[in-house]
Amino acid sequence: QVLLPISKSLSIPRSRIKVEFVRKSGKWQFSSMLSRKEAGGGKSGAETVIPMFEENLVEGIARCTFSGYVGFGGKYLSTFEKPAAQVHSDVAMNPVSGGALFTLATEIISFFSHFSVSSRELMENIHYIRDVLMVCNVNKLNIISLIVRDNLGEQFVIAFDIRQIVIKKVPPKLRIGGDSALAEFFMRLNSRECRILFMRHLSALKIPIRASHLPRLRIWVNGANYKLPITPKFQQNYLNGIANTLWPNDSIGTREHLLPPPLTRTFDQIGRASLHG
Repeated sequence: QVLLPISKSLSIPRSRIKVEFVRKSGKWQFSSMLSRKEAGGGKSGAETVIPMFEENLVEGIARCTFSGYVGFGGKYLSTFEKPAAQVHSDVAMNPVSGGALFTLATEIISFFSHFSVSSRELMENIHYIRDVLMVCNVNKLNIISLIVRDNLGEQFVIAFDIRQIVIKKVPPKLRIGGDSALAEFFMRLNSRECRILFMRHLSALKIPIRASHLPRLRIWVNGANYKLPITPKFQQNYLNGIANTLWPNDSIGTREHLLPPPLTRTFDQIGRASLHG
């Protein structure tokens, strides 16, 4: 479960959030960075770094966002500062920029919009999964993280690895920009094995899926590990467009959800079409 502040008075946007890898725990230290002026020590001088918590990357961004630590504009606009890790590990060296972390936080706050808990559902003890945001390749390459919210407004983060899903060969027409690595990832994501892993880990939360209120699904993909045939400005829409086409957003828990749809277009064609709405 995502830990939130014990008091709403602590939900203050931080202007700068520093994210540093901790070798001992294998997680990331999230800290507030305050100028001397912000810390109440005068006009200029050394910065004050206030540690907040250690978490995996997706869990940490979700916690910052749901806790109100991230400002998205107006009076408060936060930035994430993520120095290059000095530790050689799959987690530390996985390329995710501070800008990408802010983009992910923006996706989280957009997807998990505020809603009022139903008093009837509360009284009748009705419980179900309401929303699922699937975050790919952020904690580590080929790691899928699920940010889940139930109808009571509680949030959870779980993760699973799709690295062991075997892709024997990438058809030449599915390669993206002449590269097979990204196409291989999307083939893993689109596989029946991935869908079964998704349901297995989702069911571990022991929160029902109700046919009358099927969960909403959205997918966000970090593509920094790959060479993309698209200018940087449109890369996120391109990647997310492919992923969200492969996994329809209203079929979690149905028989159709476990069956990969037939590909009538290449991944590149799907991605480019998504740029035009």
